[in-house]
Amino acid sequence: MQKEVFSPNMSINSKEIDFLASLIYRLVENLKIGNEHLYKQLVLITQNQLCCIQVDHVKITMETLGTKKYSLKVSGAKENDRPIFITKGDIIRNIINGNYTLDYAMLKGLINVYGTIEDLIRIHNLFIGILSEGAVFPALRELWDEFDRNWISSETEPIVSEIETQIVYNYNIFRNTDKDVLNAKIE
Repeated sequence: MQKEVFSPNMSINSKEIDFLASLIYRLVENLKIGNEHLYKQLVLITQNQLCCIQVDHVKITMETLGTKKYSLKVSGAKENDRPIFITKGDIIRNIINGNYTLDYAMLKGLINVYGTIEDLIRIHNLFIGILSEGAVFPALRELWDEFDRNWISSETEPIVSEIETQIVYNYNIFRNTDKDVLNAKIE
């Protein structure tokens, strides 16, 4: 699947919905196989729930069914479904690539999540866990790479520049440093 398949000016098509659904199903399967703790968190948060998420212009509905066996159904959302999670693909990409933290994106309104405070804390913990696992879990890294290769991009620069490229003004390491520390001799 090529990046140009998903264009921000297109109406929603089934390829975009199918692509997001595929990533979500594979994420759940990878957590089930590779990290029992995160999988249990996911089940606890989503069990017997129906939610709508929106990434760019694509809205999907995720529904979990059953109480004994976890079952997830992902489909295109109805036009009047209200998303509880809204963001852009580039924001997800910037978080995964380390340009933003999840907290920064939420604080700046780049990710909007709606729910009770308990739900928000659980969702935050789950996302932090999944992002942390990506560094050591090759299957998750493959999902991130596939998303990066195939999802639309508005080609925007991150709001926060990398620390190596930031200009530091009036920085003096010796200012506000105790003279005893500066004059200390190490043998």
